[in-house]
Amino acid sequence: MAPGVRGARRALQQSIGDESVQPIGEDRLGNVQMGGLCLVAGLLEVQRLAPQGGLGVLTSAYYALTYLGFAAPYLMTLASRATSYVMLLVIASGLAVLTAGVVTRGSR
Repeated sequence: MAPGVRGARRALQQSIGDESVQPIGEDRLGNVQMGGLCLVAGLLEVQRLAPQGGLGVLTSAYYALTYLGFAAPYLMTLASRATSYVMLLVIASGLAVLTAGVVTRGSR
């Protein structure tokens, strides 16, 4: 564990007097960093694909769709009543592959 994370955990435990507290660990911090990297990579792709004078519109569409993506776990939970999680993950994986194909085709 990184020294900064250890120090933050120790400070939190001492401030509330509870040694059993386990605040966010390195694994979760890594997830946050990965999410930020994906957001930046997407914005760079939008910048590359945007036509002259259309960067603002395309960026706003990207952000709108990105924030709609936060609803995906909830929608998958609702859809799990009709089918299995495995099928839902297969569908989501297929959509990811299609998206990668569209982006790859657009980059040529």
